[in-house]
Amino acid sequence: MPDKKLIAEPSSWSRNLHNQWVCFTLSELEPYVQSTEINSMDFVLPAEQHVREIVPQNNMLYKKAAAALENHFSRHDYLVDDQFSVTDIVLAYTLCWGQEQKLLGDFPNIYEYMDRLYNREHCTLKKP
Repeated sequence: MPDKKLIAEPSSWSRNLHNQWVCFTLSELEPYVQSTEINSMDFVLPAEQHVREIVPQNNMLYKKAAAALENHFSRHDYLVDDQFSVTDIVLAYTLCWGQEQKLLGDFPNIYEYMDRLYNREHCTLKKP
């Protein structure tokens, strides 16, 4: 759906920002919530294989990355060009995971951002 302009043009500065935020999400946020999930729920690994000691470290590292987002959202409504894009969809998935694990309580700007996403016309997710 090119007419929706959900991603910036290739080789543009905005596309570079998209790439930056997607890489940030996939390397600085998602690994920690995924690791916590793996080590907390029996559907991936049986309980005797969980490494529960890793969860506090995962939480600390996730929150460290979330602090960078908190700063960004203190000045911007969205990740790229202050308009909704696929970049926001990628991040929102991982933020929902962080919300589920109760890691975002100290980040009011992230909550405001999530509210903007939940309130979008075609959002099918239910606000927790």
